[in-house]
Amino acid sequence: MVEWRSKKPERTLHPADLAAACRTAPARRFATIYADWMAASPDGRIPEKATMDLVRLAPVMTDLMLFAVSKPDRCLCRLAGEAVKREVAAGIVGRNYYEIVPEERRAHARSAMHMVVDRPSGYRAEVVQRLSNDYERTLESLALPLRSTEPGVDGFILITVAPIGESDASLPDAVKPVGVSITRRDLIDLGFGVEEDFVDYMPE
Repeated sequence: MVEWRSKKPERTLHPADLAAACRTAPARRFATIYADWMAASPDGRIPEKATMDLVRLAPVMTDLMLFAVSKPDRCLCRLAGEAVKREVAAGIVGRNYYEIVPEERRAHARSAMHMVVDRPSGYRAEVVQRLSNDYERTLESLALPLRSTEPGVDGFILITVAPIGESDASLPDAVKPVGVSITRRDLIDLGFGVEEDFVDYMPE
């Protein structure tokens, strides 16, 4: 039986130091691309999903997911790269992320995604992934917002997910992911502040 505890984010990061804080190549590349997008915005606004530069994103597309957030209870996965579908979340495209999260963590997951689109802000997280061969490995995820001009969608979130360090080899075909638990979250201030009272729910 998993026991859970409340935990505050570890630190607050900013676009200028985000790439250096990331531990995987896809997250570092995505952080750099996003910082360039922010710098190019004449009014400092969050980039729009409609103007997303897919050519710039090409190096991280295999590790990328795109979610459409419609409050209060929908976070639909619109896109997932091949590495994500193979090694992290097979069958996630078209599904509501909140329905995949264990019930005891669902409210906290909703709060995190709403925080990203509402503030707007971002987060960097470390997640322990449990595998079918009884092994575990740690993944890094980096989540950053895109503005929505689409009716019924409050905002979009781009997320890269990749294994950290020595665990970055692809999984053998016979080994499948069976679950994840977040173990660390850093908040990212994009110039609009962060939710100072945000609290995660993590395993002991």
